[in-house]
Amino acid sequence: MNNLDRHLKVWLIDSTLPGHTQQVDAIGRVLRRELGAECEWIRAKLRLRGSIRSMAKSLVDVIPAPLAPLLAKAMYWGVKIPRDKPDLIVSSSTHTVSFCRLFARQHGVPTLFLGELHPPRSQWFDLVVVPVPMEMPNAMLAPVLQTGQTQAAAKEAAEKFWPEGIPANCWTMIIGGNGKSHTYQPDEWKALAESMNQLAKRHGFKWLISTSRRTGVANEAILKATLDPASIQEAIWWGDQPKKGLAAFIHAGDRVFATRDSLTMISEVIAIKGTADVVYPADFRLSPETAYERYLKRLKDQGLLIPHPIGNCEKSAQQGDPAQIEIAQRQFEEELVERVKALCPRVFGVDADTSRQPQANPTPQ
Repeated sequence: MNNLDRHLKVWLIDSTLPGHTQQVDAIGRVLRRELGAECEWIRAKLRLRGSIRSMAKSLVDVIPAPLAPLLAKAMYWGVKIPRDKPDLIVSSSTHTVSFCRLFARQHGVPTLFLGELHPPRSQWFDLVVVPVPMEMPNAMLAPVLQTGQTQAAAKEAAEKFWPEGIPANCWTMIIGGNGKSHTYQPDEWKALAESMNQLAKRHGFKWLISTSRRTGVANEAILKATLDPASIQEAIWWGDQPKKGLAAFIHAGDRVFATRDSLTMISEVIAIKGTADVVYPADFRLSPETAYERYLKRLKDQGLLIPHPIGNCEKSAQQGDPAQIEIAQRQFEEELVERVKALCPRVFGVDADTSRQPQANPTPQ
Protein backbone atom coordinates (compact mmCIF):
# COMPACT_ATOMS: atom_id res chain seq x y z
CA MET A 1 0.00 0.00 0.00
CA ASN A 2 1.03 3.65 -0.16
CA ASN A 3 3.48 5.15 2.30
CA LEU A 4 1.41 8.19 3.15
CA ASP A 5 -1.88 8.18 4.98
CA ARG A 6 -4.13 8.52 1.96
CA HIS A 7 -5.11 6.67 -1.21
CA LEU A 8 -4.15 7.37 -4.77
CA LYS A 9 -6.88 9.51 -6.36
CA VAL A 10 -7.44 8.70 -10.03
CA TRP A 11 -9.63 10.39 -12.61
CA LEU A 12 -10.91 7.91 -15.21
CA ILE A 13 -11.97 9.75 -18.36
CA ASP A 14 -15.02 8.36 -20.15
CA SER A 15 -14.92 9.37 -23.82
CA THR A 16 -18.33 7.63 -24.26
CA LEU A 17 -16.70 5.39 -26.90
CA PRO A 18 -17.31 1.90 -25.44
CA GLY A 19 -14.07 0.18 -26.47
CA HIS A 20 -11.92 3.03 -25.17
CA THR A 21 -13.91 3.37 -21.96
CA GLN A 22 -13.47 -0.37 -21.36
CA GLN A 23 -9.69 0.03 -21.57
CA VAL A 24 -9.73 2.86 -19.04
CA ASP A 25 -11.92 0.81 -16.74
CA ALA A 26 -9.49 -2.12 -16.97
CA ILE A 27 -6.61 0.06 -15.77
CA GLY A 28 -8.80 1.49 -13.00
CA ARG A 29 -9.49 -2.05 -11.78
CA VAL A 30 -5.76 -2.80 -11.59
CA LEU A 31 -5.05 0.39 -9.65
CA ARG A 32 -7.90 -0.25 -7.23
CA ARG A 33 -6.86 -3.85 -6.66
CA GLU A 34 -3.10 -3.33 -6.36
CA LEU A 35 -2.83 0.19 -4.92
CA GLY A 36 -6.17 0.78 -3.21
CA ALA A 37 -6.80 3.66 -5.58
CA GLU A 38 -9.91 5.81 -5.32
CA CYS A 39 -11.18 6.15 -8.88
CA GLU A 40 -13.69 8.71 -10.10
CA TRP A 41 -15.25 8.73 -13.55
CA ILE A 42 -15.51 11.95 -15.56
CA ARG A 43 -17.66 11.97 -18.68
CA ALA A 44 -16.08 13.89 -21.55
CA LYS A 45 -17.92 13.48 -24.86
CA LEU A 46 -16.36 15.60 -27.59
CA ARG A 47 -18.75 18.30 -28.78
CA LEU A 48 -16.67 20.37 -31.20
CA ARG A 49 -15.88 19.50 -34.81
CA GLY A 50 -13.85 20.87 -37.68
CA SER A 51 -12.17 24.27 -37.56
CA ILE A 52 -13.82 25.22 -34.25
CA ARG A 53 -12.31 22.14 -32.64
CA SER A 54 -8.88 23.04 -34.07
CA MET A 55 -9.15 26.55 -32.67
CA ALA A 56 -10.07 25.23 -29.23
CA LYS A 57 -7.18 22.74 -29.30
CA SER A 58 -4.77 25.58 -30.01
CA LEU A 59 -5.74 27.11 -26.66
CA VAL A 60 -5.05 24.02 -24.58
CA ASP A 61 -1.38 24.80 -23.99
CA VAL A 62 -1.69 28.58 -23.61
CA ILE A 63 -4.86 29.15 -21.59
CA PRO A 64 -4.22 30.08 -17.94
CA ALA A 65 -4.48 26.93 -15.83
CA PRO A 66 -7.39 28.21 -13.68
CA LEU A 67 -9.49 28.54 -16.84
CA ALA A 68 -9.07 24.86 -17.78
CA PRO A 69 -12.57 23.87 -16.57
CA LEU A 70 -14.21 26.55 -18.73
CA LEU A 71 -12.44 25.43 -21.89
CA ALA A 72 -13.12 21.77 -21.07
CA LYS A 73 -16.84 22.44 -20.73
CA ALA A 74 -16.80 24.30 -24.05
CA MET A 75 -15.07 21.39 -25.81
CA TYR A 76 -16.92 18.46 -24.19
CA TRP A 77 -20.49 17.53 -23.27
CA GLY A 78 -21.48 16.58 -19.75
CA VAL A 79 -18.31 17.62 -17.93
CA LYS A 80 -18.62 17.62 -14.14
CA ILE A 81 -15.34 18.42 -12.43
CA PRO A 82 -14.70 16.64 -9.10
CA ARG A 83 -13.90 18.81 -6.11
CA ASP A 84 -10.77 16.91 -5.12
CA LYS A 85 -7.53 17.23 -7.05
CA PRO A 86 -6.41 13.98 -8.72
CA ASP A 87 -3.01 12.31 -8.40
CA LEU A 88 -3.30 10.67 -11.82
CA ILE A 89 -5.50 11.04 -14.91
CA VAL A 90 -6.19 7.98 -17.11
CA SER A 91 -7.76 8.10 -20.56
CA SER A 92 -7.98 6.46 -23.96
CA SER A 93 -9.25 7.78 -27.33
CA THR A 94 -7.67 10.76 -29.07
CA HIS A 95 -10.95 12.60 -28.41
CA THR A 96 -9.89 13.09 -24.77
CA VAL A 97 -6.26 14.15 -25.29
CA SER A 98 -7.03 17.86 -24.93
CA PHE A 99 -9.14 17.21 -21.84
CA CYS A 100 -6.31 15.40 -20.10
CA ARG A 101 -3.77 18.04 -21.09
CA LEU A 102 -5.93 20.83 -19.68
CA PHE A 103 -6.29 19.27 -16.24
CA ALA A 104 -2.74 17.94 -16.08
CA ARG A 105 -1.60 21.55 -16.52
CA GLN A 106 -4.11 22.88 -14.01
CA HIS A 107 -3.27 20.39 -11.26
CA GLY A 108 0.33 19.54 -12.10
CA VAL A 109 -0.35 15.79 -12.11
CA PRO A 110 0.80 12.91 -14.35
CA THR A 111 -1.33 11.34 -17.06
CA LEU A 112 -1.65 7.85 -18.52
CA PHE A 113 -3.00 7.18 -22.02
CA LEU A 114 -4.01 3.86 -23.59
CA GLY A 115 -3.44 3.70 -27.33
CA GLU A 116 -1.03 4.82 -30.00
CA LEU A 117 -0.02 8.47 -29.95
CA HIS A 118 2.68 10.28 -31.88
CA PRO A 119 4.62 13.47 -31.05
CA PRO A 120 3.85 16.06 -29.99
CA ARG A 121 0.72 14.67 -28.31
CA SER A 122 2.52 11.58 -26.99
CA GLN A 123 4.83 13.91 -25.07
CA TRP A 124 1.84 15.32 -23.20
CA PHE A 125 1.46 12.02 -21.34
CA ASP A 126 3.79 10.60 -18.72
CA LEU A 127 2.94 7.00 -19.61
CA VAL A 128 1.47 5.66 -22.86
CA VAL A 129 0.29 2.04 -22.87
CA VAL A 130 0.63 0.96 -26.50
CA PRO A 131 -0.72 -2.01 -28.51
CA VAL A 132 2.38 -2.18 -30.74
CA PRO A 133 6.05 -1.46 -29.95
CA MET A 134 6.98 2.22 -30.10
CA GLU A 135 10.37 3.85 -29.56
CA MET A 136 9.38 6.27 -26.81
CA PRO A 137 10.74 6.44 -23.24
CA ASN A 138 7.19 6.86 -21.90
CA ALA A 139 5.76 3.89 -23.88
CA MET A 140 4.80 0.58 -22.28
CA LEU A 141 3.75 -2.39 -24.38
CA ALA A 142 0.64 -4.28 -23.25
CA PRO A 143 0.32 -8.00 -24.07
CA VAL A 144 -3.15 -7.31 -25.52
CA LEU A 145 -5.56 -4.40 -25.47
CA GLN A 146 -6.69 -3.98 -21.88
CA THR A 147 -10.30 -5.15 -21.50
CA GLY A 148 -10.39 -6.14 -17.83
CA GLN A 149 -11.34 -9.66 -18.88
CA THR A 150 -9.75 -12.63 -17.11
CA GLN A 151 -10.09 -16.39 -17.29
CA ALA A 152 -11.34 -16.59 -13.71
CA ALA A 153 -13.98 -13.90 -14.28
CA ALA A 154 -15.16 -15.60 -17.47
CA LYS A 155 -15.49 -18.94 -15.68
CA GLU A 156 -17.54 -17.28 -12.94
CA ALA A 157 -19.73 -15.60 -15.58
CA ALA A 158 -20.35 -18.96 -17.26
CA GLU A 159 -21.30 -20.60 -13.98
CA LYS A 160 -23.83 -17.84 -13.34
CA PHE A 161 -25.17 -17.93 -16.91
CA TRP A 162 -25.68 -21.71 -16.77
CA PRO A 163 -26.32 -22.56 -13.10
CA GLU A 164 -27.43 -26.05 -14.15
CA GLY A 165 -24.05 -26.69 -15.76
CA ILE A 166 -21.85 -25.18 -18.48
CA PRO A 167 -22.59 -26.82 -21.85
CA ALA A 168 -19.85 -29.05 -23.25
CA ASN A 169 -18.65 -29.75 -26.79
CA CYS A 170 -19.42 -26.23 -28.07
CA TRP A 171 -17.64 -23.74 -30.28
CA THR A 172 -18.37 -20.02 -29.99
CA MET A 173 -18.97 -17.41 -32.70
CA ILE A 174 -18.97 -13.71 -31.72
CA ILE A 175 -20.39 -11.56 -34.51
CA GLY A 176 -19.91 -7.84 -34.98
CA GLY A 177 -20.87 -5.84 -38.05
CA ASN A 178 -20.05 -2.97 -40.35
CA GLY A 179 -17.79 -0.19 -39.14
CA LYS A 180 -15.54 2.54 -40.48
CA SER A 181 -13.06 0.06 -41.91
CA HIS A 182 -14.99 -3.20 -42.36
CA THR A 183 -18.00 -3.90 -44.58
CA TYR A 184 -19.87 -7.20 -44.72
CA GLN A 185 -22.08 -8.03 -47.68
CA PRO A 186 -25.36 -10.00 -47.25
CA ASP A 187 -23.92 -12.98 -49.13
CA GLU A 188 -20.98 -13.03 -46.72
CA TRP A 189 -23.29 -13.47 -43.73
CA LYS A 190 -24.93 -16.34 -45.59
CA ALA A 191 -21.52 -17.85 -46.37
CA LEU A 192 -20.53 -17.57 -42.72
CA ALA A 193 -23.67 -19.39 -41.60
CA GLU A 194 -23.18 -22.13 -44.21
CA SER A 195 -19.58 -22.61 -43.08
CA MET A 196 -20.76 -22.85 -39.47
CA ASN A 197 -23.31 -25.53 -40.44
CA GLN A 198 -20.62 -27.56 -42.21
CA LEU A 199 -18.21 -27.30 -39.29
CA ALA A 200 -20.80 -28.36 -36.72
CA LYS A 201 -21.85 -31.37 -38.80
CA ARG A 202 -18.28 -32.41 -39.61
CA HIS A 203 -16.90 -32.14 -36.08
CA GLY A 204 -20.01 -33.00 -34.07
CA PHE A 205 -20.34 -29.90 -31.87
CA LYS A 206 -22.91 -27.14 -31.35
CA TRP A 207 -22.54 -23.39 -31.60
CA LEU A 208 -22.82 -20.69 -28.97
CA ILE A 209 -23.58 -17.50 -30.91
CA SER A 210 -23.67 -13.87 -29.86
CA THR A 211 -24.31 -10.98 -32.21
CA SER A 212 -23.74 -7.34 -31.21
CA ARG A 213 -25.21 -3.87 -31.54
CA ARG A 214 -23.42 -3.47 -34.87
CA THR A 215 -24.81 -6.64 -36.46
CA GLY A 216 -28.29 -5.31 -37.18
CA VAL A 217 -31.66 -7.01 -37.49
CA ALA A 218 -31.37 -7.55 -41.26
CA ASN A 219 -28.06 -9.36 -40.98
CA GLU A 220 -29.30 -11.39 -38.04
CA ALA A 221 -32.26 -12.47 -40.19
CA ILE A 222 -29.87 -13.82 -42.84
CA LEU A 223 -27.95 -15.77 -40.22
CA LYS A 224 -31.11 -17.19 -38.66
CA ALA A 225 -32.52 -18.22 -42.04
CA THR A 226 -29.30 -20.03 -43.01
CA LEU A 227 -28.10 -21.59 -39.76
CA ASP A 228 -29.28 -25.11 -39.00
CA PRO A 229 -31.23 -24.86 -35.70
CA ALA A 230 -29.89 -28.30 -34.76
CA SER A 231 -26.35 -26.88 -34.81
CA ILE A 232 -27.10 -24.16 -32.23
CA GLN A 233 -26.72 -24.77 -28.50
CA GLU A 234 -27.68 -21.20 -27.56
CA ALA A 235 -27.75 -17.80 -29.22
CA ILE A 236 -27.97 -14.17 -28.15
CA TRP A 237 -29.55 -12.06 -30.88
CA TRP A 238 -29.00 -8.42 -29.97
CA GLY A 239 -31.52 -7.20 -32.51
CA ASP A 240 -34.33 -9.20 -30.87
CA GLN A 241 -33.38 -9.67 -27.25
CA PRO A 242 -30.06 -8.22 -26.12
CA LYS A 243 -28.48 -10.00 -23.19
CA LYS A 244 -25.06 -10.02 -21.60
CA GLY A 245 -23.32 -13.33 -22.00
CA LEU A 246 -20.15 -12.71 -23.97
CA ALA A 247 -17.65 -13.78 -21.32
CA ALA A 248 -19.68 -16.89 -20.52
CA PHE A 249 -19.84 -17.88 -24.19
CA ILE A 250 -16.10 -17.34 -24.63
CA HIS A 251 -15.31 -19.48 -21.61
CA ALA A 252 -17.57 -22.32 -22.74
CA GLY A 253 -16.26 -22.53 -26.32
CA ASP A 254 -13.64 -25.14 -27.18
CA ARG A 255 -12.70 -22.80 -30.02
CA VAL A 256 -13.81 -19.18 -30.17
CA PHE A 257 -14.27 -17.13 -33.33
CA ALA A 258 -14.75 -13.36 -33.55
CA THR A 259 -15.27 -11.09 -36.53
CA ARG A 260 -12.42 -8.77 -37.44
CA ASP A 261 -14.23 -5.47 -36.94
CA SER A 262 -13.70 -5.28 -33.17
CA LEU A 263 -10.27 -5.25 -31.58
CA THR A 264 -11.98 -5.31 -28.18
CA MET A 265 -13.80 -8.59 -28.93
CA ILE A 266 -10.63 -10.16 -30.31
CA SER A 267 -8.60 -9.05 -27.28
CA GLU A 268 -11.23 -10.41 -24.88
CA VAL A 269 -11.09 -13.80 -26.57
CA ILE A 270 -7.29 -13.90 -26.33
CA ALA A 271 -7.33 -12.84 -22.68
CA ILE A 272 -9.67 -15.74 -21.83
CA LYS A 273 -8.66 -18.49 -24.27
CA GLY A 274 -5.11 -17.64 -25.32
CA THR A 275 -6.03 -17.64 -29.03
CA ALA A 276 -8.69 -16.01 -31.19
CA ASP A 277 -9.97 -17.40 -34.49
CA VAL A 278 -10.70 -14.22 -36.44
CA VAL A 279 -13.14 -14.06 -39.36
CA TYR A 280 -12.57 -11.35 -41.96
CA PRO A 281 -14.72 -10.01 -44.83
CA ALA A 282 -13.49 -9.32 -48.35
CA ASP A 283 -13.75 -5.57 -47.80
CA PHE A 284 -11.62 -4.03 -45.09
CA ARG A 285 -9.98 -0.71 -45.83
CA LEU A 286 -6.97 -0.27 -43.59
CA SER A 287 -3.38 0.26 -44.65
CA PRO A 288 -0.70 -1.97 -43.09
CA GLU A 289 0.75 1.09 -41.34
CA THR A 290 -2.26 1.72 -39.13
CA ALA A 291 -2.11 0.76 -35.46
CA TYR A 292 -5.14 -1.48 -36.08
CA GLU A 293 -3.36 -3.57 -38.71
CA ARG A 294 -0.02 -3.60 -36.90
CA TYR A 295 -1.72 -4.85 -33.73
CA LEU A 296 -3.46 -7.68 -35.57
CA LYS A 297 -0.20 -8.59 -37.34
CA ARG A 298 1.60 -8.64 -34.01
CA LEU A 299 -1.04 -11.02 -32.58
CA LYS A 300 -0.82 -13.26 -35.66
CA ASP A 301 2.99 -13.35 -35.54
CA GLN A 302 2.84 -14.35 -31.87
CA GLY A 303 0.40 -17.16 -32.61
CA LEU A 304 -2.43 -15.49 -30.70
CA LEU A 305 -4.64 -14.90 -33.76
CA ILE A 306 -5.71 -17.32 -36.52
CA PRO A 307 -7.28 -15.55 -39.54
CA HIS A 308 -10.12 -17.07 -41.60
CA PRO A 309 -11.97 -15.78 -44.67
CA ILE A 310 -15.62 -15.39 -43.73
CA GLY A 311 -16.85 -18.32 -45.82
CA ASN A 312 -14.22 -20.81 -44.66
CA CYS A 313 -13.55 -21.24 -40.95
CA GLU A 314 -12.19 -24.78 -41.30
CA LYS A 315 -8.46 -24.01 -41.22
CA SER A 316 -7.01 -25.59 -38.13
CA ALA A 317 -4.02 -24.43 -36.12
CA GLN A 318 -2.55 -25.12 -32.75
CA GLN A 319 -4.43 -23.22 -30.08
CA GLY A 320 -2.45 -20.97 -27.75
CA ASP A 321 -1.82 -21.60 -24.08
CA PRO A 322 -4.13 -19.46 -21.92
CA ALA A 323 -1.62 -19.68 -19.06
CA GLN A 324 0.98 -17.81 -21.12
CA ILE A 325 -1.25 -14.82 -21.76
CA GLU A 326 -2.11 -14.73 -18.05
CA ILE A 327 1.58 -14.67 -17.16
CA ALA A 328 2.23 -11.85 -19.64
CA GLN A 329 -0.75 -9.87 -18.30
CA ARG A 330 0.35 -10.32 -14.69
CA GLN A 331 3.87 -9.12 -15.48
CA PHE A 332 2.44 -6.16 -17.39
CA GLU A 333 0.30 -5.21 -14.37
CA GLU A 334 3.28 -5.48 -12.01
CA GLU A 335 5.31 -3.15 -14.24
CA LEU A 336 2.34 -0.78 -14.58
CA VAL A 337 1.97 -0.51 -10.81
CA GLU A 338 5.67 0.26 -10.36
CA ARG A 339 5.58 2.96 -13.01
CA VAL A 340 2.46 4.56 -11.53
CA LYS A 341 4.09 4.59 -8.09
CA ALA A 342 7.13 6.29 -9.59
CA LEU A 343 4.91 8.90 -11.25
CA CYS A 344 3.11 9.73 -7.98
CA PRO A 345 5.80 10.37 -5.33
CA ARG A 346 3.46 12.59 -3.30
CA VAL A 347 1.36 9.53 -2.60
CA PHE A 348 3.92 6.74 -2.46
CA GLY A 349 7.01 8.56 -1.23
CA VAL A 350 9.24 7.26 -4.01
CA ASP A 351 11.43 9.12 -6.46
CA ALA A 352 9.63 9.81 -9.72
CA ASP A 353 11.46 8.45 -12.74
CA THR A 354 9.27 8.80 -15.79
CA SER A 355 12.12 8.42 -18.25
CA ARG A 356 13.07 4.82 -17.52
CA GLN A 357 12.28 2.19 -20.10
CA PRO A 358 9.75 -0.47 -19.11
CA GLN A 359 10.94 -4.01 -18.54
CA ALA A 360 10.48 -6.25 -21.54
CA ASN A 361 7.12 -7.97 -21.19
CA PRO A 362 7.25 -11.65 -22.18
CA THR A 363 4.79 -12.51 -24.92
CA PRO A 364 3.32 -15.94 -25.55
CA GLN A 365 4.91 -17.74 -28.46
